Amino acid sequence: EDIEKIQASEAEIKALSFNYAAMLKEKEGDALVEERAYFASKQASLENEIKQLKQQLRCYSNKEDDTTRRLEDENKRNEFLQQQLNELKVDKEMVATTMEELHKELSEKKAELRCLQDELSTRDNERASDGSLQSLRSMVMALQKENSDLKIAKGSLYEELVNMESTTQKVDNSTSDVDNFSDVEKVKDEMASLKKALQGAFHERDRALQNLSRLKQHLLDKDLEDQEKMDEDSKVIEELRAICEQQRAHIVQLERALKVEMTKQEESKKTINDERSRSNEQIEDLQYKLANCMNALESKDQELLNLQSALGQYYAESEAKVIGTFQTILALNPNVLYLQDFSLIFVHFYI
Repeated sequence: EDIEKIQASEAEIKALSFNYAAMLKEKEGDALVEERAYFASKQASLENEIKQLKQQLRCYSNKEDDTTRRLEDENKRNEFLQQQLNELKVDKEMVATTMEELHKELSEKKAELRCLQDELSTRDNERASDGSLQSLRSMVMALQKENSDLKIAKGSLYEELVNMESTTQKVDNSTSDVDNFSDVEKVKDEMASLKKALQGAFHERDRALQNLSRLKQHLLDKDLEDQEKMDEDSKVIEELRAICEQQRAHIVQLERALKVEMTKQEESKKTINDERSRSNEQIEDLQYKLANCMNALESKDQELLNLQSALGQYYAESEAKVIGTFQTILALNPNVLYLQDFSLIFVHFYI
């Protein structure tokens, strides 16, 4: 009877253990399936979020590279514009130096022109003080007057000579009166002296005419020389004025071009500063987003680690519960040794 009771107890315990194990397995299986499904979906969601965050991180990194590249290009452009500005400054200094040289040359030419004008004024004053030109003109007028007087004297002498010749012919034809012979000789002597005086007057006239021609030629040469010199001075002055006007026009053009280039340079600097500010803002925004992504990624990694730790702890607790259950069954009937093997097999299968 005891054996039958023990066998009946064993059968009952075995049935209870199987029922309890089945119920526990079903209950724990459903919970485990739900937990596994939840953890699997959570892990998939986290992996998807991590993937998206990595994709966003790559996008932000590419944007940061593009922004850095644009910033480098702007820096190169700024350096090029700065080099152009330095070249323009050098050109401006060269133009300023050229202007100073031209002003200096113009001052020298003006000084030379003033010297020439002073020399001309001095010559005019010397002429006015000496009265050489006036004396020459007076001499010319006197010689012209003397020439006119000599012409008049010549005419009168010629008339007297004609009259005397007619008188001589009359005396030669009249031989009756001997007392008139001495008068004829006197008349001949007077005629000879008159001829001699007339020849002297002609000689003086010719010499006066030569002096007059020489003085006229001298005056013409002097006036021509002065006129040529004045023309040359005027030509030099006009050339200097033309050069100065050209240089002024060139300087005005250079100043305008310099103002335009400086305006462009200021606009370029403003554009570069605006681009640099926008680039810095974009970089700061990207760095802020990158830091947020890194923080979110770290938090997701930590959350995933926590979930893995919780899952491991859950597995350990489930295993401990199963082992504790079978140990309780064994404690109720320590004589059933095969249940210990069954519990180990069940625990191994359950895990």
